[in-house]
Formats: sequence, C-alpha cells, structure tokens
Amino acid sequence: MSDSIQIQVADSHLYPGCAVSITHLPEPARAATAIVEFADGSGAHATCHWRAHD
Repeated sequence: MSDSIQIQVADSHLYPGCAVSITHLPEPARAATAIVEFADGSGAHATCHWRAHD
C-alpha cells in the first residue's frame, strides 16, 4: 500500500451522498491506508480503493 491519506467527513458518520474532503487520492488500481476524521472528533482507520465509474 502507498502512503496514508486523510479523509475528513462533514458529519458524524458516513452515508450515501455524505460530503467528504480527501487530501489526495491513491493511484488508480492501488490501495491506500486512510485515516478518517469525523466532524464530531471521532476517527477510524480504513483502506481506500479506486473503483471504476460505471
């Protein structure tokens, strides 16, 4: 995996249509570790994958 990316969520949880801010995206076809920061101050570790737009 590549370097860690930071994802800032505009709410206290993720849901379809939720606004997020990502500092930089991983290269296509590569995974990246991610730190997710929620608006209420909580956080989580995740893995970010590029997906094809269909």
